[in-house]
Amino acid sequence: MDFGFGDVAPSADELAVPDKIFVLGRKPWPLTCADQGIECGLVGDGCGDAVDCGTCLPPQVCGGGGPSKCG
Repeated sequence: MDFGFGDVAPSADELAVPDKIFVLGRKPWPLTCADQGIECGLVGDGCGDAVDCGTCLPPQVCGGGGPSKCG
């Protein structure tokens, strides 16, 4: 489907992914670590790429406070 901007509408599979934000078929805005409440580790940005959210300060470890949380 053409929206008149030369862009193609996102597929049903793309729309089914809740962390993707679409603007008239354009690539979704990448989500930051802060957007997702992530403190550490590698996570998806919602656009198919990975974001490095860093490491924890010793003696804490990534995942020790829950998924992608320092503890």
